[in-house]
Amino acid sequence: MKHAKQILIIAILLSVIGVMAYAYLRSNTAAQAKAFENSQVMTADAVKKNIVQTFTSSGEIKTRRTQSLKPNTDYKFKALCASVGQTVSEGYPVVEYTNGKTLNAPFDLVITGTALPAKGEALTAEHAVEVSDVHNLQVQMSVFENDLASLHEDQPVSITVAALGNKAFAGKLSSINQIGKYDTSGSKFTVSADFENDGSLKLGMSASCSINVRSADNVLSVPVAAIQSGEDGKYVTVKAGDAEEQRKVETGISDGQDVEITSGLNEGHTVILPSAGEPSDAETSGGEMNMTEQEVL
Repeated sequence: MKHAKQILIIAILLSVIGVMAYAYLRSNTAAQAKAFENSQVMTADAVKKNIVQTFTSSGEIKTRRTQSLKPNTDYKFKALCASVGQTVSEGYPVVEYTNGKTLNAPFDLVITGTALPAKGEALTAEHAVEVSDVHNLQVQMSVFENDLASLHEDQPVSITVAALGNKAFAGKLSSINQIGKYDTSGSKFTVSADFENDGSLKLGMSASCSINVRSADNVLSVPVAAIQSGEDGKYVTVKAGDAEEQRKVETGISDGQDVEITSGLNEGHTVILPSAGEPSDAETSGGEMNMTEQEVL
């Protein structure tokens, strides 16, 4: 009987020890998980920097000039000196007459179409060679109406062509069509940027355009990912040691990576960047975010 009691007491003690060990391990595991989670929190400091807001769009490279070359009607046609789609440099023959004379290119051009008689026949006013200028070019873009306020003629435009390894060309905004095309998502307007060919471009290539529309120098900023929205407006979560608090902020312009903070933070404040899955405020309020890529015209 005494031996049975001893066994029972030992069993109870072992059970108690097991429960205590399980509780300790569980608590320790939770603490480690919490510490790991805290170690994964990404932060950034509010710092001063220069921010440039950029409008970006894309479109097709087109000629700025087309022309109908009229052959001399006093002569007879002998030959077209270049085929349709072929480029001809300024001063080189486009049409040869039976008397050996030629109609020369008035500028660097590509032949886009012809209306010519058979060899040896007389030329009339109905005959012509359609050409496009390949030196003076432009990119035409389709721009949403909400973006027009930031654009005006003569703005510098950086034009890059992916097909040429993102080769850059300097241009300027030349025209904004005053008649838009209605769309349920917002009316669109044709905007053109002029630039010159260095000889490497072909008509019909696609190009990306970038225009600096606003800038702010030496302003307080944080990463865009830090900005969130609540019922009272925009806010960030500020970290001070082990404590965290939400601070309401007002924002200015953004370059898509960083956003200007006009009130609510001081330089050196550390803000928490929401982890993946937590929504951040990526809306463009007050023109603070990069404008989206536009539809190719």
